[in-house]
Amino acid sequence: MQEYFYQLADELTGLCTGEEVLLLNVSGEQSDFARFNRSAVRQAGAVTQTYFSLELIVAPRHASETITLCSEASQDRRRAEVALQSLREQLPHCPEDPYLLYNTDPADSEQIGENRLGAPEAAMDAILAAGQGRDLVGIFAQGAIFRGFANSLGQRNWFVTHSFNLDWCFYDHADKAVKTSYAGFEWRDEEFARKTAEGVEQLEILARPPKAIEPGEVRVYLAPAALNEILGMLCWGGFSLKQHRSKDTCLLKMIEAGATLAPSVTLRENTADGLAPNFTTAGYGKPDAVSLIEGGHYRDCLVSPRSAKEFDQTPNSGAEAPSSLDMAAGEIETDDLLSTLDTGV
Repeated sequence: MQEYFYQLADELTGLCTGEEVLLLNVSGEQSDFARFNRSAVRQAGAVTQTYFSLELIVAPRHASETITLCSEASQDRRRAEVALQSLREQLPHCPEDPYLLYNTDPADSEQIGENRLGAPEAAMDAILAAGQGRDLVGIFAQGAIFRGFANSLGQRNWFVTHSFNLDWCFYDHADKAVKTSYAGFEWRDEEFARKTAEGVEQLEILARPPKAIEPGEVRVYLAPAALNEILGMLCWGGFSLKQHRSKDTCLLKMIEAGATLAPSVTLRENTADGLAPNFTTAGYGKPDAVSLIEGGHYRDCLVSPRSAKEFDQTPNSGAEAPSSLDMAAGEIETDDLLSTLDTGV
């Protein structure tokens, strides 16, 4: 797909005239998946899809359109040329954009992750074995995700990663279920077995009669799934430069009143080790990591090209929301959680 994308990009950018600048992005996947219910495969298949986006710029105006590619060269080129002509017709009617910003200093890159995924059948066998005698519900997917960027200034970027994700629950009854996930770049039976054992243990606890907790101060342990929900809400503008400058961030007290989190809390956007490309749709490269919260203290924001133009900053992100959020490990070992929590929840 990389060569195919570059060839299509060369053909389209060769059609640019005058002051036209063309930005091209491709994104897609080639993956296998399976859905489980009552510990049996209910649906299985493969997904191959590719989206191709064109953005035509005659500063300070720009317009964009997205099409799907079928990997048949003549048909894809014809549809892309029609989209380009459509953008040319739209452009004179588009309003001027004072915050338009795109990379004009071409910097090529290529990042192709090693494919350490085994045959999906091996993972499927392990999942079905884990569900024997239980009610397992979930979805498994594995394969390649790719992203590409090209522009009429000569820049070319390519990114591919191979990963898997299993999101599942052990269901007991009514609203009693244990949610677990397992994801990575290489399936390991011993790691899945450990997660399965944890899920079974938690399911047995959920089956016990509930206990009422009296009002008052109680020590609480948040499981990774619960903490993920909290961090997910923080991503809704919490690390966005635009939201910070407009005072619409949930972290406002950290910025203006000096509020801090626990010293053990360190968050960063870890692009180097994540699943997201190391470049933006505007052609800017991303740093390997951006420190967002360090030792409980606010450190930095994610900056999109538009915010960079508005607030005179350097872009380090695409949409100002983390795509590879990384939280530093705590100090308590998993096996020591209950003894450390003592009488808490």
